[in-house]
Amino acid sequence: MAYRSEWFEKVAAGRSVLQIALDVHSTKNGSLERGHSQQLDDMVALREAVSGWQKSVLRDYQKFDDLVAEIIHVALTEKSVA
Repeated sequence: MAYRSEWFEKVAAGRSVLQIALDVHSTKNGSLERGHSQQLDDMVALREAVSGWQKSVLRDYQKFDDLVAEIIHVALTEKSVA
């Protein structure tokens, strides 16, 4: 079984979850221009990533996992200024 769905992998196009969150954030803030469908696909991809989110069992990585999850949450919920 794949770590992420084929659809997610196609939308991600080699980008990490953090890069997708940055692209969503940058589009909302007007510093990245791209199509509405790309933005929507990325937002759905982030929601998919969050729905299957599992924190690391290694204590040393749990803070990082929490921060990445928070970055995704902010990207999805911040208001668009563009």
